[in-house]
Amino acid sequence: MNPVTLREMRERFRTLRTPIVMSLFVTVFGGIVWLSYTGSRQATSYIFGRAVAPSVVTASAGRLIFQILLLSILTAVVFVVPAQAAPSIVGEKERQTFKLLQVSQMSALQIVLGKVTAAIAYLALLVITTLPLFAIPFVMGGATVADVVRGMVVIAVTGFTVAAFSVWRSSRARSTQSAVVGSYLLVAVLVIGSAVAIGVEGTVVDGPESVTVYTGIVPQDDGRELISVWFNPYLALVDSTTNVLEYQQNPLGDGAYGMFKRILLKRQGVAFNSYRGGFEGEVFFDRGGFDGGVFIGDEFGPGFNNADSSIVRKRGDVWLGYVVLMLGIAGLALWATVRMVRVPARSERTIGKRRKGRAHAPS
Repeated sequence: MNPVTLREMRERFRTLRTPIVMSLFVTVFGGIVWLSYTGSRQATSYIFGRAVAPSVVTASAGRLIFQILLLSILTAVVFVVPAQAAPSIVGEKERQTFKLLQVSQMSALQIVLGKVTAAIAYLALLVITTLPLFAIPFVMGGATVADVVRGMVVIAVTGFTVAAFSVWRSSRARSTQSAVVGSYLLVAVLVIGSAVAIGVEGTVVDGPESVTVYTGIVPQDDGRELISVWFNPYLALVDSTTNVLEYQQNPLGDGAYGMFKRILLKRQGVAFNSYRGGFEGEVFFDRGGFDGGVFIGDEFGPGFNNADSSIVRKRGDVWLGYVVLMLGIAGLALWATVRMVRVPARSERTIGKRRKGRAHAPS
């Protein structure tokens, strides 16, 4: 194991704080699961009574729990990783131990990777402790093993990328405070900046000529690619764990994914219509006349055939592109950090040790 990672993991994991934080972390997310379950069951019972089959209610509640749990974990990663990674290199400089790392037998890449790994290892342990909670939506029929795996891949890549550019910011900062602030600003650009760009691109840039109206479930336009979605971790997470073009009986509507699913539908030419305006998920059947038509179902109405060639996936998965893009950004951040963390050549370090040994050798 990388010596830097091993040292920092020992320092963090061997304290009394670690089991306390782990217990609180699991308690908080367990509370989120419990509130999601009780809230969804009560809402469904209040609105529909016994008009909906219990199996449908259970699956819908399971999906809501799964969605809220994933979104909460991603939010925790986005907020916690910068605080763990930002002080990594600048903290060594403030303690005047950075030069000791530079003259060690490790390369600059090993030092940087050690810092990044140590920054995400602690949070990875916390995330692992929440994995048993996913058994609840899985048993309820709200998620599959593949959904959990894809969601965790997006979360892991997001955490690695945030840690990479936080360590890069740490290598350029002069104080821990500026490193932490700069890291959170970069996270804000990634999350909030991409959300603002999506709003601008989906409303201002995308003019009224792209309005989708359905005539017998055939869209009149092909949608358009929204470049900004490739940078948003929340959209990538939603895309990795749900199929927006698949009809599901869901008494609770879109749950926690509603807003994100409408944006993803927009890319497929299925999300916008002139009947209500704005992002819509329902299929619109044009009946003619003054009223214009009727909306069927939540996403697609009962009886809608997902295999119908009239509604096809026009664009690829967002989450795959997001993973590739974020890994590329993380690679650039690591490369820039390695250039900042310069170490003497291995031959120079070896020669220095030999000279020191000869100076202390008995005559």
